[in-house]
Amino acid sequence: MAIWRYQFLLLWLLFPVVFTLIVSIVRPMFVARYFFFCLPAFILLASAGLARIRRSWLLAPALIFFVALSLKGTLSYYDHDFDLYRDDWRAASYYVLNRARPADVVIFHIAMGRMPYEFYRSVYPGGGPAPTVINPARGDHMDYRDFMGKPSANFIRAVPAQYDRVWVVLKNNQTKTGDVDFTTTVLSQVFGVSYATRQDASFPGGIEIRFYSERRVQKEADISGSQSR
Repeated sequence: MAIWRYQFLLLWLLFPVVFTLIVSIVRPMFVARYFFFCLPAFILLASAGLARIRRSWLLAPALIFFVALSLKGTLSYYDHDFDLYRDDWRAASYYVLNRARPADVVIFHIAMGRMPYEFYRSVYPGGGPAPTVINPARGDHMDYRDFMGKPSANFIRAVPAQYDRVWVVLKNNQTKTGDVDFTTTVLSQVFGVSYATRQDASFPGGIEIRFYSERRVQKEADISGSQSR
C-alpha cells in the first residue's frame, strides 16, 4: 500500500478524535457515537497490519486480540448503547402510570418528553387510567406542535384553579450556570403555594417526576398576585 494511503487512513482515524477533543474543552461532546465513522479507517489499518504478519504464531494471537476487542464493544453496545447513559423514559412513564388516578393530569416541561411517554403508555401492561396530557396539548389529535415548546407562565398559573392532582415531568431544566430555568422556577413557586403535598422521583438521564396533590383553597387571582409581588 502506498504511503499516502496510510497517511489518509491515519488522518481519517485521528482528526475527528482530536478535533472533538478540542471542541469539548468549550462544549463537552466527547461521546463514542460521534466517532462511528472512524471505524472503517481503523479496520483498514488493522487489516493492513495483520496482512504484513508473515508468521502464523504471531498472526493467531493478533486475530484473537481483535476478536476480543470486537466482542467487548458489542457487549458494551447492548448494555449502554453508544452514549454514556440512556434516558430511562420507560421507568419514568410507568412510575406515573402505576400511580395515576382518574382526573389526574400531566405537564411536560419540554414538549419532546411527551413522545417517549406516549410510546410507553401505548405498551403499558397495566389497566389503570392514564393522566390527561394538558401540556403540550392542542386537541384530540396530536400533531408536530405537540412536541414543541414549554408551558408558559400564564398557563402554569392557571393550572391550580382547575386540577387537584398534577404530574410534572422535568427534563433538561438547568441553565449553563447550573440553576433551574425560568419555567421550572415559576412552576415551583406557583405549585408550591397551591398544593400542600409534593412527591419527587428521579430517573437516569436527568428525568425528574413531581407529583402535586392536596390543592389548597386559593383563587387563581391570589396565586397570580403572589407571583407579581
